[in-house]
Amino acid sequence: MSEAVGKKGLGAIVRVIEVYFVLVMATILGYALLKPASGFEYDITLLRVVITMAAAARSVWLIEKRSDATRRYVVVSMCAVIVVSVLDMVFGGEYERISQVVTMPVLIAGGVLYFGGSVFIVGYFAFSQHAKELFVMPDDADEHAGAKGSTGAERVAGAAKVAEAASALGTEIAAGAASVASAASATSAATAASAMGVASAASAAGAAGAAGTAVVKSAASSASATKVARARQFGVRHSPVQPTSDTQEDIYEKPFTWPWFRNLGLYYCAFSIMGHWAEIGFCWLIVLGVVMGDYDFTHAQLWDWWLCPYPAEGIAVVLIALLLFPFKEWVLKKTGGRVWLTLIISFLVNMLVCARIDFTTGITANANFELWDYRDLPFNFMGQIVLQNTLVYSVAATFIVWVVYPLMAKWLHRMKPRYANGLFIGFVAFYLFLEVLYYVHLGPTGFVFG
Repeated sequence: MSEAVGKKGLGAIVRVIEVYFVLVMATILGYALLKPASGFEYDITLLRVVITMAAAARSVWLIEKRSDATRRYVVVSMCAVIVVSVLDMVFGGEYERISQVVTMPVLIAGGVLYFGGSVFIVGYFAFSQHAKELFVMPDDADEHAGAKGSTGAERVAGAAKVAEAASALGTEIAAGAASVASAASATSAATAASAMGVASAASAAGAAGAAGTAVVKSAASSASATKVARARQFGVRHSPVQPTSDTQEDIYEKPFTWPWFRNLGLYYCAFSIMGHWAEIGFCWLIVLGVVMGDYDFTHAQLWDWWLCPYPAEGIAVVLIALLLFPFKEWVLKKTGGRVWLTLIISFLVNMLVCARIDFTTGITANANFELWDYRDLPFNFMGQIVLQNTLVYSVAATFIVWVVYPLMAKWLHRMKPRYANGLFIGFVAFYLFLEVLYYVHLGPTGFVFG
């Protein structure tokens, strides 16, 4: 079935639908390019953008994979797109905004193409026999099952070999015991029989004990091999007497695999947005007088555009996943599991990295002190970084290294690949819209970034 489906082409209709989805995403990005960030409201239009970008992006992904989840996802997501688009047109004021910039014939043609195309796609994927025959491939086979399945198979095979060897050994011992019993019966049947009864029991117990010991050793060896493999992932030599912060399962994806890249992309996008919220929280600490500094409530990017990504924060979390967390694990092993010593070393290294990121961001994006100015605060360096802020950032980074990142890695590792991939595709598509909306503008002389 899989081979036949693989050789069967998608067909002209499906290819046109793919082009339609791409054009929808391009239209939304063009809208973000032309729309002033100050004029974009967080209302039903935002919901429509989120649903439409996620629906179009993941639909193309599933179509290319010919997943058996394609028809169900396209039908449900496109119905949601139609409903939220109608609500936006009627109640969100989108109709009035569009009618102010385009002529009525263009508005009608665009509406027919948009809504007519959406209705056709729903009908095609819901009722077309071609679609039913085409999209039958299992959706995103478990990416972890391959590695874990092979490891589990090897462990089972090893245990089977040990059991087989133990059985053979027991057979040989029993045969030897039988020979001794036969020889002994020629001289003293009663005494020899009694003695061989004891010897046979002892031999059987010895064989069972040997087999049990071998199986236990095999299981321990498998567990040790898992720890060694995880240690090698971070370039660390393993010692069985040294504890690790995560001994239950290997939750960290193998570098340079698809799940590894996917998770890094999710970390970047999510923390670029959540980092903005953290900046708002820090500014409120200034307002409340907890820390020193200035604040400006007229700064729209900070206070009003709360979905505006702050890439520096996203990059910082990616560096945590790539460098700071593996470094913490390495130090933990080197110190023999001394948590407090490891915590201190981890905090100091995190502080150096945070200061470097903050300073690099300052000299590139804040050269004229338009975003912040620390020149009047004590313990500042070139007005771009200050000790107070660096300490706050370092505490946050250490909390992420020790608590947040392991929890997120475990959550993504346990999530079914189809859901993790869907989350990645939808989130990245929406994040791209936010980046274009807030950081790319089309001016009289061309594109303006920043």
